[in-house]
Amino acid sequence: MIKRLLLFLFAAPLFLHSAEYFVATSGNDRSPGSEKAPWRTITYGINRLQEGDILTIEPGRYFESADIRKKLKNVTIRARFPRSVFLYGDKKAPRFKKA
Repeated sequence: MIKRLLLFLFAAPLFLHSAEYFVATSGNDRSPGSEKAPWRTITYGINRLQEGDILTIEPGRYFESADIRKKLKNVTIRARFPRSVFLYGDKKAPRFKKA
């Protein structure tokens, strides 16, 4: 019983500091990264993560190189839905012409 209590007391701070942030193709990197006001780029989101945080990426195509070698423990980077996020790190974003 005491061992379980001690384990909980030492592990609890890891979960108390975690936050969930969001990235969407319609977002803005000046936003707070919330579900209703997501960030625009995966790279921006990764650079703001702290230990224990979650970065949820909304469906879409992202044209950027995301460096996930940041030395953080216990961080989760996930797609909102399986097979719904496409990261094109080797291609430039398509150019649009005025109509």
